[in-house]
This record gives sequence, structure tokens and C-alpha cells, in this order.
Amino acid sequence: MGTKMGPSYANLFVGFIEHQFFGQYHGPKPQLYGRYIDDCIGATSSTKEELTQFITAVNSFHPALKYTWEISDTSLAFLDIKISIEGNGLCTSVYYKPTDSHSYLLYSSSHPSHVKNSIPFSQFLRLRRLCSDDSDFSEKSEAMCQFFDKRGYPVSVVQAGYHRAQQIDRQAALQTAEKENTDRIPFTLTFHPHNHAVKSIILKNFKLLQNDSETGTIFSQPPLISFKRDKNIGNFLVRSSFQTYDQSGTFKCARSRCKTCPFIHNVEKISGPKRSIKIIDHFTCTSANVIYCITCTYCNKLYIGETGRRLGDRFREHLRDVERNDKDASKPVTRHFNLPYHSKQHMA
Repeated sequence: MGTKMGPSYANLFVGFIEHQFFGQYHGPKPQLYGRYIDDCIGATSSTKEELTQFITAVNSFHPALKYTWEISDTSLAFLDIKISIEGNGLCTSVYYKPTDSHSYLLYSSSHPSHVKNSIPFSQFLRLRRLCSDDSDFSEKSEAMCQFFDKRGYPVSVVQAGYHRAQQIDRQAALQTAEKENTDRIPFTLTFHPHNHAVKSIILKNFKLLQNDSETGTIFSQPPLISFKRDKNIGNFLVRSSFQTYDQSGTFKCARSRCKTCPFIHNVEKISGPKRSIKIIDHFTCTSANVIYCITCTYCNKLYIGETGRRLGDRFREHLRDVERNDKDASKPVTRHFNLPYHSKQHMA
């Protein structure tokens, strides 16, 4: 699912179906069961036939949920971890899907150096957490070194990340680290290799603000300088179907032959006889499904209308009716702008 809320939607949906299923199914069930969004794992002492019957019931419970499944007496892969039975216990190792191409960020990419240098360490730390055996960690780390070599990472950076992760106790690595709270003001720059000089200048001269009597209490600590990604080729080549605008109000469409734009005023609010209404989106004559206002600049009367079509198409109908002097009583815009001293030039 492509949206940020996608995993949450999926988790809620599968959790709801899961609750219903376990409440209605009366056959043998797994003694151990776990789920991450829609990936499930379990352990059971049931027979293979009973387990197959359980899985068949799961796949027939809801038409939108169909699971692929695997049964094993020795090992199973779950997400990015492989769990195996070893003696009277379990051992774990990293698991790569067949489609995993290990396409880590190229070292030549235009990203901050600290970001690129931290990637090997983060991947070796992941291996440290997943590999329960030290020899398995060493073996998987050798393969990881080759992956980074193909992506152009210097040997020194890769080795530094490996040795740093190797020195961490595995039990400590499995613990969730507490995030430090900070009151530092964030200062975000668009990343460019030369912006490191800007960062150095800010930090070097920040004492000027700290020592000032007026700004010292505001800027007690240096800002937290971070970088955001600049636009890439994809941003220039791919155009979103939904354009976003920074400014709200009504605006001209900028087409040279547009017959509606001469009557459109660039405003951010509609001023009525008792109060003003702020326009909370960006509108032009090409906007559809709108409530619009036609103002008479001669006597300041307002006409409020609505249309599901483009505003320009509906407004041109008003113009044609005024030009034809249509006396139809159901057309108040036409009647008003054909009053004495009125004309279509007073329409706005």
C-alpha cells in the first residue's frame, strides 16, 4: 500500500478478521501464534492434517485474505529472520528474500557523508541482532562486505562499521535504545556538498547569539542542523496528478486567450455585507466543483452560485446571457447586469 497510513489500515483490518476467526474456529489451533501486519508465524503440536485444515479455514474465511504458507519441522523464515530448531532450543539468522538485490545507497550519491558512513554500521548491527551464533554473524558479515564493495563503499568505512557492531554485546543490541530529548531548535538546510561550510560557519559564530543580552536566553544551545534531500531527476520527470499550491485565493489561469480571466480578481477573501469569508484553497477558472461569487463593481451586490463543471465554462454562460439580454426571470445575473448603468464590464 502506497500511503503512510497503509500499514495501519492493513493491521487494523487483519486484526479484526483475526479476532473474528479465532472466536468462531473450534478446531485445533497453534499453541504459539504471532503476526506482524499480515505476516504470521506459529508453532503447534497438532498433526500436519490438522494444521492444513486450520490454514484452509483461514484462507476461506474472508475473500480478501489469501495466505501463502509453508510448514516445516526444522526451520521457517519470518520477515527478515530465519528461525531454526537446534537441539532443545532455537537459533536465528538473517533471511534474504530471493528478490533482495542488496541495492544499498551508492557511496557516490549526493548525500551527507555521515549518512553514507553510518549505513554499513546499521546493517552490521542488524546482523548482530538477528544472528544468534557468532560464527554465523562472521559469515554473514563477509557477504555483507561484498555487497557494500559493489556499491562503491571504501574498505575503511565498511571495516569500521563491522568492528563497531562486533564489539556490541548481542543482548544489549536487542534492547530498545531510549531517544534523548532535546530542546535544540532544528535548522534544516537543503543538502549540497558546499552546505557543510555553512554549517561550520553557523556553529563557529553561534556564540555571538549566546552572548547577546536579548538573544542569549532564546538561543541557549546551538541549533540542530540537519539536511533534507534536494529534488532529484524523478521529481522533475514525474508529475503528480494533484498539484499543491502555497497560496490560497482566486487567481488567473495565465492562458492568453482565456475569456474568463479578465473578470477574475486575485483575492484571498470574499467581502460580504456583514462579514468576510476567507478562501481556503487555490482556485482558477479551470477549477471544478466550486461555489463561486460574482460581484457587481457598480453597486457591490453579490451573487453566489455553484457548479460541478469548470468555473470558466459556467462563467462564460453568464456572460453570454448578459450579452443576449435574456429576460428569463430565473436568471438573476442576467437581469441585474442589464439594469440601467450596468453592463458585463461590472462583473467580477
